[in-house]
Amino acid sequence: MDEIFRIQQYAAKCTFFLPPFEVQQARRTVAKLQELASTEKAKLCPRKKFKFRKRLGRRPKGSEEEKNKQSLDESKNLMDKKESLDTMYTISDMEGKTLTIQQKDLTKQNLVLMQNLKSSKITVLTKTQTVRLVDLKDCTIFAGPVAGPIYVQNCSRCTLVLSCRQLRTHDTKDCRFFLYIASNPIIENCEGIGVASSSSLPEGIRKLLPKEFEVSESGKNLWDKVNDFNWLKQQKSPNW
Repeated sequence: MDEIFRIQQYAAKCTFFLPPFEVQQARRTVAKLQELASTEKAKLCPRKKFKFRKRLGRRPKGSEEEKNKQSLDESKNLMDKKESLDTMYTISDMEGKTLTIQQKDLTKQNLVLMQNLKSSKITVLTKTQTVRLVDLKDCTIFAGPVAGPIYVQNCSRCTLVLSCRQLRTHDTKDCRFFLYIASNPIIENCEGIGVASSSSLPEGIRKLLPKEFEVSESGKNLWDKVNDFNWLKQQKSPNW
């Protein structure tokens, strides 16, 4: 039970990083593990009231084994996600720092996590697969090109210059985004968001960007096609 509790804690922590579908899948996995543990505990330490359990309808042969195997497989998938997060190149718990990350600094997975940063400038102008920005305050971030998604969670008063395939922003306020993006940016529980094309940056800053920064398969920059999940009206959202 202690191990399941630790997995539950880790799954809760991962809600900052994972898409909603994977969060729900992780929660279902933990719930099944708890149910499995309770079942096994009941077998080892049965209560008297369960003495005549055999009078109830029999379970199909092999159903218990299949259920156990499925729960163990799902547990392994959850731990695989933990291992993936553990192999990310992580920048965390810094204040007032200026860092430039190069390709040689990254892991083979090209995954980057920036977490709990204050008043810092971080530059990752090299090809990566995924970038996660969590709990940033008063920071300036350059990241791109990112072949996959960029996740932004609980950030405030930041300037973010990003080039990516997908952008998901949650619980963030008073941030400025300069984007080159191949799909509609997504925001949820956000306010005070400023969005502009990366092409609107001052010429001196644009010269620092790699040639691949403003390149996408479609050849289009959808920076202004923001989807606000908290605003379903036809009028423009007041949150960005």
